[in-house]
Amino acid sequence: MAAMKIPSVLSRGFIVISKLNVEERNKLIEVIKNSKIGASHLDFETEIIKEIGLDAKDSKNAVGVLFSFIGLKEELFESSNVSIIDLINGIKEIEGLTLNNGFEVFIENLIESTNSKSLIASKKARRLILDRSNIFNAVEIFTDIRPVFGGDDNLEIDAISLLYNLNISFSKASNLDEEAISNLTIAMDGEDLIKLKEIIERAEQKAKVIQDKFYDNIPVVRS
Repeated sequence: MAAMKIPSVLSRGFIVISKLNVEERNKLIEVIKNSKIGASHLDFETEIIKEIGLDAKDSKNAVGVLFSFIGLKEELFESSNVSIIDLINGIKEIEGLTLNNGFEVFIENLIESTNSKSLIASKKARRLILDRSNIFNAVEIFTDIRPVFGGDDNLEIDAISLLYNLNISFSKASNLDEEAISNLTIAMDGEDLIKLKEIIERAEQKAKVIQDKFYDNIPVVRS
């Protein structure tokens, strides 16, 4: 058994990249080398689909492997007794892997290419973004119509109340584990919606001012 076990969540990605031919592997390396600071998973997935022709699912799995390699040389190999050989031996134990003579060199090239300054900076920036609690996940607004009936035996609807429920889904933990996701529902009326819209527009204006001021000189990494 290898000294290093590959997490099951990455196994499919290794299987995908093991099936690439020499030309496709070279294109993958070029995609990594040409990436800019702040490149996201989606950016890489789009480029891989475009340059290599993988489908969306395989591209997503391959990108999972690439991001797991970012800073690996700096964080693991240089700070522990684990070596690239240990990693490769662990990869070879993945069931369904396509092995050939150039596979080990390919993995070494992937690790080297993902050790670039721009990718490590991106990874550190995202770590700062996620190093918080109560991270926003999704939001929905449900419209609630409540009839107002007349008094006594009058069953006529005299009026209606138009209300809203703002449902916010968020993760309590920084790892965005599905089990850590919680929901908060806030009761609102029409005036509250207007206030919320104004606050969001104000935040967007501030973000634009900051980007106009710094974007040309300092890359902005988004979550």
